[in-house]
Amino acid sequence: MLKILEKLLSRKVNADMLFLSELLTYKGESQILLVNYFDQVTLDYSLHSLTFIDEYLLLIRQYFIETKFKKLNEEEHQHFIQDIVTISLRIGAYVGETIRENDQKQQWYWIKSNKKRKLNPILLKVTQSDPKHSSAILTNGTLYEFPMNIVIDLITLPHKEKNTLSRYVDEVLNLTSHSI
Repeated sequence: MLKILEKLLSRKVNADMLFLSELLTYKGESQILLVNYFDQVTLDYSLHSLTFIDEYLLLIRQYFIETKFKKLNEEEHQHFIQDIVTISLRIGAYVGETIRENDQKQQWYWIKSNKKRKLNPILLKVTQSDPKHSSAILTNGTLYEFPMNIVIDLITLPHKEKNTLSRYVDEVLNLTSHSI
């Protein structure tokens, strides 16, 4: 019964996450850092498109490393954190939608979790004043995945070459192919 209820409640969240993933290449007032990178690549929710996202994240990681050591005033610091969160949310949504698009054996859907947001210090700092923000969780009813957190980790934690979104999605898809 709980799984059926989760699926019904997730319809709006699924639409929200698809829209959020489409905002990845948006240019305008709320565009992400280095958005012009996406002018030269095709983002079509294919597994191959994740290699472009991985390359983009390397650029963002370099920006993060350079900026975190600068002396920023409070406003600049808040803007810096907001940029990282916006990128993480949009790319995380794209990664989740890529999983949904490419898993031929399982049906995935999004659910929201305020608890997960509270456990993530970066998301909490930016979103605590805005309760509509929460961390989206991708589930197939058995597995629970946190694409936004994976993106934040790839940007902020020490980098290892084997840690990529392409590898993460491959592992998720391989897990679901073995769980049937």
